[in-house]
Amino acid sequence: MLRSVFVLLLVLSALTAASAWLVSPEMAENRAFARHETAESALDARALLWLARIAAPMAVVGCWIALRHWNRTRLGLQRMAREFLAATCCGHVRRMPRRVPSYAFRTAVAAWLLLAAVHWGAGARRVVHEWPIYRFRTGGQVLPNMSESNRDVIRYLTAATPEDARILAASDQTLFFLSYYLWPREVYQRRHPDSEFTVPQPGRQLAAYRLSDLSDADIAAIKPDFVLEYFEGPEFVEPDQFLADPQWIEFARRLHGDRAHVPAYNVRLRPISDLQVEP
Repeated sequence: MLRSVFVLLLVLSALTAASAWLVSPEMAENRAFARHETAESALDARALLWLARIAAPMAVVGCWIALRHWNRTRLGLQRMAREFLAATCCGHVRRMPRRVPSYAFRTAVAAWLLLAAVHWGAGARRVVHEWPIYRFRTGGQVLPNMSESNRDVIRYLTAATPEDARILAASDQTLFFLSYYLWPREVYQRRHPDSEFTVPQPGRQLAAYRLSDLSDADIAAIKPDFVLEYFEGPEFVEPDQFLADPQWIEFARRLHGDRAHVPAYNVRLRPISDLQVEP
């Protein structure tokens, strides 16, 4: 029975390895994008593909070695099982049979191992999800203090705008990170004089320009292809504008896997053609 399990694992690992190396990263990205329609899903697919290309051949080699030396593998597994049972064997507790505390202890150990496996899986999925941003770099090397909302907006703009887009941003944050992650797109933002040389701190709301504060001449001088309004501060957020951009809401709901999700901040992306701007 145990040998059949290793044979099954060998076959599945071989099929996975063959599929992973037969499928190109571009094919995986295109299929993921066609299914979920988000740039994030395409980047996740590439990371998962490379993970399968590395892990599946390693599993094939491990299963083949185990089957090639099956007698030693079987004896080793039996010894591990005996050692585990001996280590988790408990004595009598308040006249209960010896097997009762032993079973309870083993159940607790099994639950702990299952919880560890779940956390490991969630951590691995998180690494894959953040791979397009971090790769092998730490958060401090990439960009410190980036919030989840910042990342969601970056992913949305990546999916919703072409690579050669010029984006004019109105926000209560300093959006220099957008230019970094959205390259080769160009992001422009007019900073308010009162916040130009102010270091952002928790609880301090920076002064900022709304889109309505910019004149048609200011906008025309930049010649943007898109206009982004992105506000998170309590002095700028307008709850009645949470649903102002249906495309953003649909993207955020797919990203979070919640059809009722509504971000508690304002994001609105519009092509410049939607604004009547006179040069």
